[in-house]
Amino acid sequence: MIVPVLLSMLWFSTFGGTAIYYELFQGAEIAAAVLAAFPFMILMIVMAYFLYRNLSLEWQRHEETEKLLNSRIEQLLLRESEKEAVIQAGIEAHPTVEDTVSETDESHLRIS
Repeated sequence: MIVPVLLSMLWFSTFGGTAIYYELFQGAEIAAAVLAAFPFMILMIVMAYFLYRNLSLEWQRHEETEKLLNSRIEQLLLRESEKEAVIQAGIEAHPTVEDTVSETDESHLRIS
């Protein structure tokens, strides 16, 4: 936290002081150069704003899609576990019953 403050103080004292010196004593006309670059600065600000807005909307959509996919995966896994639970409950309910078809049932299956 201290390092950015110290670097900012060093930067502004060095280059700000130099700029003020040249503006006052050397006739550098820095203010005129800043005013000449003003339309370009406005363009850059507008571009940065729209870039930020679009990136934040894209990130929001990405998070919503990720949440939706996670919920669908959880539902799918829950359904699979429910299926396994039903199969396991069926096996536990009748563990000794053989899967056999009686002769009367076979007669219904025959095609006349």
